[in-house]
Amino acid sequence: MKKFYQISAVTIVVGMIMALIGWANHGMNPVVDNNDHFTYTVIDGTTRTKSCSKRTDLNAVQLNLENSAIAIHRGDQKTIFVKGANPDSLAVRVEGKKLFLSEKPVKGIVFEKNHSPLELIIPKEMNLKELEVGSGRGDIKVENLRTKVLVMMTSKGHLKTDHIKAQSAQFTSTQSGAISIANSRTGYSNIDAKSGQLTINNSSMCADATSNTGNITISQTKLLGKSSFKMKSDGEFVIKNSPSLSYHLIAGEKQVRYHHQKAKKRLIKQAPGKNVLYVDNKYGSIIVE
Repeated sequence: MKKFYQISAVTIVVGMIMALIGWANHGMNPVVDNNDHFTYTVIDGTTRTKSCSKRTDLNAVQLNLENSAIAIHRGDQKTIFVKGANPDSLAVRVEGKKLFLSEKPVKGIVFEKNHSPLELIIPKEMNLKELEVGSGRGDIKVENLRTKVLVMMTSKGHLKTDHIKAQSAQFTSTQSGAISIANSRTGYSNIDAKSGQLTINNSSMCADATSNTGNITISQTKLLGKSSFKMKSDGEFVIKNSPSLSYHLIAGEKQVRYHHQKAKKRLIKQAPGKNVLYVDNKYGSIIVE
C-alpha cells in the first residue's frame, strides 16, 4: 500500500508539472523529460541537434522506430548526429562498432504522444558497412549514402531511397506501406511488399521481388542478371523504358501487353545479353512500354 501511495504521489507531481508547462505555453503542448534532470521541455518545433556518439570508427547503424518519420543522409560533421524537435526521444547505445538507436519508452502521464520528424546525419567519411532501419508507421527516407548492406522495413510507413549505392539491399513492407526506389544502385535487392505500391525509377539492381496486392511500376531502370517479380493477387505490373532485357512473362485474364502488340497470356522474348526479367502475375496484367 505504501508503494501505491508513493507511485500516486509521483504521478500527481508529474501531472502538475506538465499542466504548469502547458499553462505557461498557452495550451497542453507535448513535453519530454530531460534525461537525468527532473525537468521537462516543451516541444515547440524548435530544431535541436544531439550527438549520438563521439566515436569516429563506427561502421554500422541500426535504427528502430514506432511512429516517427526519419530522413537519413550524409553530412560534413565527423560523428553521427540526430536532429529534430525532440532528438532526446531516441535511446542510444554502442556495441563494438555498431550504433543502436530506438525510441525511448514514454514516462509519466501522456496526453498526446509526439512523433516529430527526425534526421539522422552520417559523416561523409564514414565507412558504412550496414544500415538497418525499421519503423511501424513512420516514413523512412534514405538518401545520398553509400553502404555495403541496406535493410529497410516498415508496416504502414513509406520507404524511400534517393541516390543510394549498396552492394545488397532488402526492402520489406509487412502491411500497407509503399516502397519507392529512385536514382539508386542497390546490387542484389530482395523486395517484399504486401499491399503497398512498389515504384522503381532510374535505378539499377538485380531484383527478387514479391507483392501480394499492390501494383508495381518500373521506369528507366536497368534490371541486371535474372530479376524476378511475383504478384500473388490481382495487381498491375508496368515496366517502361528499360531496354536490353529478355522477357518471360505470365499474366491472368487481363493478359500481357507488349509495346501495344496484341495481348496474350504468356510472352517469351529473347534479347542479346544476360539480363532476363521474369514476371509471374497470374491474376493481373503486365504492360511493357
